Amino acid sequence: MTLSGSCSDNYSQGTSLSDRGVANVVANAITKCWGGRPDANGVYFVLSSKDVKETSGFCSQYCGWHTYGTMNGVYVKFAFIGDSAQCLSACSMFASNGGMKAPNGDPGADGMASIIAHELDESTGDPLLNAWYDANGEESADKCAWTFGTVTQTANASYNVTLGLNYLIQQNWVYNPTASLQGCAMSH
Repeated sequence: MTLSGSCSDNYSQGTSLSDRGVANVVANAITKCWGGRPDANGVYFVLSSKDVKETSGFCSQYCGWHTYGTMNGVYVKFAFIGDSAQCLSACSMFASNGGMKAPNGDPGADGMASIIAHELDESTGDPLLNAWYDANGEESADKCAWTFGTVTQTANASYNVTLGLNYLIQQNWVYNPTASLQGCAMSH
């Protein structure tokens, strides 16, 4: 995974986003920042600020979601991740478990990091919403949602991944039949 760039959108769809509004933010960003040329291998993330509400169920039904659309004949994978500060008890381990401390001092942003990893895993494993899911309709990251494996606890932080900074990232479902490995893990 490589970050190919970022693009800011200053409320072009307002502060109350529908799913269609999220798709419009993605299309506008591709036009504005990438010359209308979508990357078929990319996943576009819409990360909201604290004052932006997603109206289809953010905080009550989900913390993030992914889907796809087409632009200029290219399948465009994209995801919405709301600011977890809007609902820490629903979308961040840092409020719902007294022992967890946000590793970077911002429970909302630290919660978003975990949800970004979750949706990235699902966007690559089920990019067109017709690939990998189990008998219950759960995609790979859903099977391991809110499980973290081995967590390092310090006086100031709870984390399980270090990528320059420390993060607390949800595990993902790993299936490797040649190694007889199946279950929630951070790697395989």
